[in-house]
Amino acid sequence: MTCDRKTQLNELYQIAPAVVRPCGVTIQIASQSFCDVGEISALLYWVHENAWAIFTPIIAFGLFVCFFGRKLFKIVLFLTTLALTICAGMFFCYQFFLYKEHASWVGWTILVFWILIGIAAGFLMLRVLRFGIFLLAAWGGILLGQIIWTSFVYYTASPAVYWICIIVFGALVGLLAMKMEELVLIWVTSFSGSFIFWRGIGMVAPGWPSNSELARLMKEKRIQEVDPRFYGYLFGIVLLTIVGLVIQIKQKRKDQKNGKQAYTKFRNHD
Repeated sequence: MTCDRKTQLNELYQIAPAVVRPCGVTIQIASQSFCDVGEISALLYWVHENAWAIFTPIIAFGLFVCFFGRKLFKIVLFLTTLALTICAGMFFCYQFFLYKEHASWVGWTILVFWILIGIAAGFLMLRVLRFGIFLLAAWGGILLGQIIWTSFVYYTASPAVYWICIIVFGALVGLLAMKMEELVLIWVTSFSGSFIFWRGIGMVAPGWPSNSELARLMKEKRIQEVDPRFYGYLFGIVLLTIVGLVIQIKQKRKDQKNGKQAYTKFRNHD
């Protein structure tokens, strides 16, 4: 059963052919009747409806982080804090307060509100750079855990494994950045920027399944139905990460050669 707010409240329609299985017949149906109040799919629906408007800033942000994460670290930290605040705020509002049946302008109003909060949080983060380093590195570790779970571990279909995976990788990379700041952050920003870029592409192009969809396919033992284009996205993330690493390392060497060190040990400024 799938939520579809474009239908009438009591209208049902079939979205896939019936499949005969040993245990019975499976039919996928959709209706507005399956849409709950205060459920996070409302946010996903709003994002889907406005995907093209969100697409451009996301891929631009991804490329900026990927190529200039070291050279323009403070700007990257500010923008990352802004983005994380917006995502967390939107999730909170849609999860606990916002009804699914709302006009598009309501979502945009909430977005503007969290942008303003995110700007304030970004300036605050610049005053606590040590914590900012940990946050940025941990965020990259969380994305790495997400990719590993999505690529190799999702067959477990276990929410506990998912959360363990992203928490462990987030904490590990965050702590590692405290010891090897510059090297870790070059990798983190290259990888994170690449992930964001391709995830933005996946918003408007087919082939990137949601976590819930992957878990459902694995639970139903239908791994063969995973869109093969998804693995093309994974290859693109690896390739763009390598490009970002090469560019940032070249920037580092050029700065050292010219006596200009764009990046300094931030612990000296705390």
